[in-house]
Amino acid sequence: MSEAILRKDWVSQVELAFEKLKAASTAERQEWFEIIREDHGRDAEAELKAKLTAHDQAMQPKPRLTWRRHLNGAKATATGDAIKVTPLRDVVDVATPTPEPAPKTEPEPEPSKLMLPAVRFSTETPKPNDAPAVLSQVAPYDSAKEYVRRNSFRDGLLAAFFWQGEFWEWNGRHYEALPAEVIRDRVYAFLDGSQKLARDEVARFRPTPKNVNEVIDALKAGLTPVSKGWHPPVWIDTGQSAADVLVFRNGLVNVVTGERMPLTPKLWVHSGVDYDYDPKAKCPRWERFLEEVFPGDRASQDCIEEQLGYGMTEETKFERAGMWIGEKRSGKGTIAFIQRKLIGDGAYVGLSFTSWLSNENSASCMIGKRVGVFPDVRLKPGKAYGASYDAGGINFPSIEMLLKITGEDTMTLGRKWIGPWHGQLKLKLILISNDILNFNDAILPTRFIKINFTQSFAEREDADLREKLKAEISGIAIRCMAAYRRLLARGRFSQPQSSIELERKVQAESDPYTAFISHYFVVEPEGMVNCALVKLKFEEWCHQRRRADLLCSTSTASQLSQRLKKVASLRTFKPHGGQRQYIGLRMKTKEERETA
Repeated sequence: MSEAILRKDWVSQVELAFEKLKAASTAERQEWFEIIREDHGRDAEAELKAKLTAHDQAMQPKPRLTWRRHLNGAKATATGDAIKVTPLRDVVDVATPTPEPAPKTEPEPEPSKLMLPAVRFSTETPKPNDAPAVLSQVAPYDSAKEYVRRNSFRDGLLAAFFWQGEFWEWNGRHYEALPAEVIRDRVYAFLDGSQKLARDEVARFRPTPKNVNEVIDALKAGLTPVSKGWHPPVWIDTGQSAADVLVFRNGLVNVVTGERMPLTPKLWVHSGVDYDYDPKAKCPRWERFLEEVFPGDRASQDCIEEQLGYGMTEETKFERAGMWIGEKRSGKGTIAFIQRKLIGDGAYVGLSFTSWLSNENSASCMIGKRVGVFPDVRLKPGKAYGASYDAGGINFPSIEMLLKITGEDTMTLGRKWIGPWHGQLKLKLILISNDILNFNDAILPTRFIKINFTQSFAEREDADLREKLKAEISGIAIRCMAAYRRLLARGRFSQPQSSIELERKVQAESDPYTAFISHYFVVEPEGMVNCALVKLKFEEWCHQRRRADLLCSTSTASQLSQRLKKVASLRTFKPHGGQRQYIGLRMKTKEERETA
């Protein structure tokens, strides 16, 4: 190690010790003197003592003049038995020295904004790992600091943290979680390659499990963020959100402004892609594929790319999920494959309603992911049991979880062997099915943007299509980023007109009262229908579908009216001498019922 490097480390350590010991006790100072002497020699120890001595002398109060006494702002002088009081403004006291003006000092510079001390070890100075460290077995915190100085800095910045029960390390593009056995192996290797003082001689450290456990515990303490709300993606140096920044193999790109930045450990983000950002890339096969799947339907093509672009980001503010329903072999799985390639395998998770909430830890697979896909969803059909009815469909725990995820709620998820995770999932959900899904809830279907896939490629599939599209992934990313900017400018997702009927069917499948109105009536502001006729038709509809449970829950006309008003904006009106009417509803014609 060169003298310049030694001197730099010496100066930084002396400065750090000086700041910590200004108001410390004598015993604490003595401990630091010993540490500085062991690490850097007696010259560094002498320099630290001199700085502290000068500081102590400067803080000593100046001696008072004992012959002077003040009474209410005046000077008192004893003359015989009397005391003469003279106003101070009339006295020139030559015995009191005139204080010298304080020397002008430059204002202290503001703390560096290049790297805020998000963790305690961020103030350490990186050190080359070209010589064995000399450690003490009774000072694991100091050993942890030395480990960090030699192993945890990248480009002069701390690039390792302990967050939410896991160690995270920058891999050159983004931060990735280190398995517990990996960090344990590294600490063992570091301690085994270090030395210790034994009987005034340097000897091999020879770590024990106790030594390793103590150092890992000290690393957890020193690498844990001290600020709250430190959730990715965020800039470590400013604390500002980085939800619009995408991590490519050749740099960072702001998806909104198009600004390009070099890769840096200052970006606290947990996923990146393994392809380059190329603003000139094209994707002709992808454009042709979209036209094949949605022939002449530009709105559906744009909506798909907007959903894919939304999935590339960490943004969740639109609070919408995707629902892709349609024919078999219609391109739904291929588009989900493209979504996975756009965001990287590490940010994608495949889910199933059968197992995603099967135990207290099963939802942990969604942590840190950007897109979760339910492929080929199949739900339990409804079935009558006498007067009882099992609606089937999605169960209530899944309904609750879907509402929480799409609603940007903060939640706590269990994790096996690690401990619970707290935060908001940055997850965009996509449900894929050939069938209309029963959500068993009137609100949940409104959280989904539906896409209707009407074209089937069965028996005429292109077996190499995914590889062809994968080769155009950079160009597809450019198109989807542009689509996301279009979404931001509009401020919301727009349901394609070709999927309006699909949306009605999903709502009817999920809510029996919506299904009833859809079967017999049309919602029209100027429509009018007799309330007694509506109740009669409702009883008929329930008997046809063996829904005796609905008749029990709406046994009176007022109960049915309350239910129907939640589905449509209905009003009731009773003309003089006539029967009560629903306003905003009319009966379907025979032709409308036959084509429904």
